[in-house]
Amino acid sequence: PHGADRLGGAAIAATQVFGAIAGIQSASFANKTNFIEVSDKELFDCYTERFDKKGGGVIDISAAMSEIRKIMWESGAIVRTEERCISGINRIDEIESIFNPILHFEQCIDIKKVNELYSYINLSKILLKVMNYRKESRGPHYRRDFPDMDSSYNGRISVRKDGEGLEFSLI
Repeated sequence: PHGADRLGGAAIAATQVFGAIAGIQSASFANKTNFIEVSDKELFDCYTERFDKKGGGVIDISAAMSEIRKIMWESGAIVRTEERCISGINRIDEIESIFNPILHFEQCIDIKKVNELYSYINLSKILLKVMNYRKESRGPHYRRDFPDMDSSYNGRISVRKDGEGLEFSLI
C-alpha cells in the first residue's frame, strides 16, 4: 500500500491491517468450504512432490536462515545493483541445493523451522528478482546502476508463478 515509500513505520501498521483482513477472509473461506478426506498416502505423496528436492540433505536450519538474512542485507538493501541481486540469487540457490526439506520431515527435525526456511528461500529469491526487474531508482530504493526514475515503471509489479519460473508485469 505504500509503494516505494514502504521503509517507514507505516509498514508495521500495514501488516496489522492486511493481516487482519487476510485472517478474516481465510476464516470465511474455510467456513464455506467442503473439505474432503485424504489418506495418509495421498498426503505423503503431496508433501513428497512439493518438498523432495531429489538432492541435498539435512542442514543446519538456523545457520541457513541467518545466511539468507545476511544475503538479503548485502544484496537487497536500499542501495542495490544488478550484480548484487544476481549474486544474492546465486548464493540462495546454493543454500537451496544442499537443503532437502523432505529429509527433515522424515526425520522429524525442526519441521516448523524447515517450512520457515523453505519460505525464506522462495520469498528472498522472488524479492531479489523483483528488485532486479525494476531498472530504476524510486522513493528510498536506489539502484546504483539505474540512478534515475523511469516512468515506464510507474505502478506496481505483479509477480506470478509460471511453471518453474516467474512472470512479471506492471499493473
